[in-house]
Amino acid sequence: MVYKISYKGKSLVYATDKECYFGGDKKFAAFAQGCDLLIHDAQYTTEDYLNPHSPKQGYGHSTYDMAVEVMKQAKAKALVFYHYDPSYDDARLGRIEEYYTSNNSNVYMSYEGMEINLL
Repeated sequence: MVYKISYKGKSLVYATDKECYFGGDKKFAAFAQGCDLLIHDAQYTTEDYLNPHSPKQGYGHSTYDMAVEVMKQAKAKALVFYHYDPSYDDARLGRIEEYYTSNNSNVYMSYEGMEINLL
């Protein structure tokens, strides 16, 4: 499910339980085009998503890489990952955060109580 909220010239796109595609999701990217903030389901790493012993395709959730690809295609100004796999502990989420945010100041991991002011 995907929502878009626009107010005073700013827009937020909220994508919950959204399984995208490798290489992007052009229809979704068009919907999110130019948004100020993209909050995107990022339940799995690509490795877990494609794991031959326990694949996650078809579960209705995206990978971090899929969310980044949508951000790029949509030219979203910022991306917040959320909806993490419950089996990922804080240490693993910390490594994921370091990997995706160290070279991109516009990508964030969500956390309880997080607030972002778009206005």
